[in-house]
Amino acid sequence: MNKLNKLELLSTQLLDIFGQVRKALREGKLDDLKPLVRTQTDLTRRFEKEITLKQPTEIQLRKIASSAQRNQRLLDAALQGVRSASRRNSDIRDAGHLGRVYDRNGRQNQMAEHPVGQEKRS
Repeated sequence: MNKLNKLELLSTQLLDIFGQVRKALREGKLDDLKPLVRTQTDLTRRFEKEITLKQPTEIQLRKIASSAQRNQRLLDAALQGVRSASRRNSDIRDAGHLGRVYDRNGRQNQMAEHPVGQEKRS
């Protein structure tokens, strides 16, 4: 197999794995990312090694760069979503602390969830 064909094959494989990563990110299947990123890293290393021997076409490089940038934006958005969900979970967890009150001696007490004398509406 000549070097150009090997580059074309690696380029195609990289674009394919980028597509799989993009699909996993869009579907929220974060557990699927680990093996995909491992494969992506391996293909990237092989591609980088190969381009030292044979120059890829500008079109190949543009496609790969564009796909990698698109995935990076998706990954950044996914991370922002995870951080947001984490903050929301923390807020919900902290909301349970709102019922805590302290007496004159500084001892912590829990307020009744449904104060006496009030009805709970459905």
